[in-house]
Amino acid sequence: MSNLNWTKPEQAYRDGKRLTLYPYEPTRPHGSGEYHRNPLPRDLPYGHIRDFNTKADFTKTQVEIEIQEIIRRGVNRTSQIFRCSVIKAPEEERPAALQEPLPPSRDENGGVLPGQLAAKVFDYDYYESDFGGPWGNDEEADGNHCREHAVYAYYRRNGKTGYPHIMPQFYGSWVIKIHSGSDENNQPKFRYVGLILIEYIHGYSVENLCLRDRDGDYCSALYPSTLPVGFPNHDGSWLNVTFDVEKRQHVVKEMLHGVVVGMHLGVQHTECEPWNLFVTMRNGLVTLEKPRVVLLDHSYTEVWSLTKDAEAEGDTHCLQKLPYPPHPIERCSIEALDTLEGWWPPTQRQHPGFNEEKFDEWLCEENVFGPHVEAKSVLDPLLGQKKLWPHKYKKYSTFATLDLIEAKEKEVRGAVASKIIQFARENEDMNSDGRQEEREKAIAEGVRRRATFVMTSDSYSLWLRTKVRKLRETKERGLQEAKPREFRETQERERREAKQRKRQEAKARKRQEHQERRRQAEAQALSPPPQVSTSITRIDSSHHDPSRASTIHSATPAGAENRPPQTPGFNYETPDLFRLASARSGSGDEPPDLFRLSSTRPGSGDEPPDLLTRSSVPSVFRDTPPTWIVPHQPVPAP
Repeated sequence: MSNLNWTKPEQAYRDGKRLTLYPYEPTRPHGSGEYHRNPLPRDLPYGHIRDFNTKADFTKTQVEIEIQEIIRRGVNRTSQIFRCSVIKAPEEERPAALQEPLPPSRDENGGVLPGQLAAKVFDYDYYESDFGGPWGNDEEADGNHCREHAVYAYYRRNGKTGYPHIMPQFYGSWVIKIHSGSDENNQPKFRYVGLILIEYIHGYSVENLCLRDRDGDYCSALYPSTLPVGFPNHDGSWLNVTFDVEKRQHVVKEMLHGVVVGMHLGVQHTECEPWNLFVTMRNGLVTLEKPRVVLLDHSYTEVWSLTKDAEAEGDTHCLQKLPYPPHPIERCSIEALDTLEGWWPPTQRQHPGFNEEKFDEWLCEENVFGPHVEAKSVLDPLLGQKKLWPHKYKKYSTFATLDLIEAKEKEVRGAVASKIIQFARENEDMNSDGRQEEREKAIAEGVRRRATFVMTSDSYSLWLRTKVRKLRETKERGLQEAKPREFRETQERERREAKQRKRQEAKARKRQEHQERRRQAEAQALSPPPQVSTSITRIDSSHHDPSRASTIHSATPAGAENRPPQTPGFNYETPDLFRLASARSGSGDEPPDLFRLSSTRPGSGDEPPDLLTRSSVPSVFRDTPPTWIVPHQPVPAP
């Protein structure tokens, strides 16, 4: 490629840049000694991806992302890594067996979420020089992409990605289009680069949580920090965690469990190093109580069924025949964790006298991996008693069980193969071609392969999961049926009493509110009105002569002369017209509201009583009912 068209990685991958991703499924893994070599097609143009159709319609399947943070970038690197978020999701997602659906970029309230994805780009333009190498950088990048994709896809199909597993969540493989200068006609040129999307881990590697003695070897002992380490929460706050011995042991325990689970699936992890072992306190946007352990960088992790050895020995690895993952004491030693020395296991300075024997004792502790026994031999009697697994540690198998399984396989193969070979020997038509010996070898090999496939752990695990599920359902159903009638009646009575208490409390609140309103009305009624002298003019309706209008002054009722003096402006014999405006009508005990007469719709059924009727007019006005009452200016008494 011409240097004039070469683009710096800082320009190709920068903060805030948006990239369009196109779905892509890589081919079988290649590029390492465990896999067959798979050269790129000779007619593949430079800058293109194997088996990727650039003319296809990706309108409904493409994704737009935005780079938010650069994690690793530069030349002479096999990958460029950055944190990103989805800007535009695809209209059509790939099947869930291939990838996890892409996470949203906003929360339920519309707020912008931080990037939850990490992109690992295998950009061949930034590899080291391939001068003198057996193949070019484009084939090297294709091999790295295919191998890592094979591991994530295999774990995804087996349901072992994401929390609480050791593998991060997998969001599929994609292709991006990068601008790479101009051609002879000054037209823009592009090249296509493969990448994978995984879950972004909000945490640190074990290497970053420790110090090393640089005066010695590169892999000298680790010195864990004794200070609290801050882990970011999704809301911007920080969670401080101190990695004491117990937490460091928990990290190694989770890593070893994930490794043996991978072995049980037929996966061999070869890069369990402190710089690939990450610790976080989050699962997406959820904060966890215990540290979560994630293993990254699987460029050299091997999937057995895709290797060269599987073609000769069968697609099923021997450890896949076990009912459960092998016990870690079978596959792990203190020497295998030499790069983690100081984190766990401890150094001689941290723990004098700590050796392989004490490390094996730690592996078999009750709160770690439990005794070195076959879990099936412990579980089968429990299932016979209709009991579930009672221990804190998980279930593991032993190599002794594997020996029994392989001995049984050999016995079955011998019996089946001998019957088939005997039938073939008795058939003269099959022996007429002179290939009897070759045919017998093929029969024996076919029987061996089939027996190995049938007797793998998959069939046993399926049967066991079904049996355990039925046992759990039966136990729950039995508990429901065993509840005595008295207990159910007690529950029903408690529910009724709770409802009755709620109704009584509601009635008490209403009664209290009503009494409070009544006290307020009475307090307003007892307050003295303003001392204003009023007079009422009576007009005779039969003669509309204003001159005949007479003024009636406030008169003292009969017998009131001997009464004690009263508050000025307040008459006990007549209704207080001044407090009627503030009293609430309709309560049953308040006086009628004179000032609502003009605004009340007649005939509505809730009007206040007519104050001009005889029953509601004070006795001083009953002799001559007035037609209407109007205020009048004060007139001196005659």
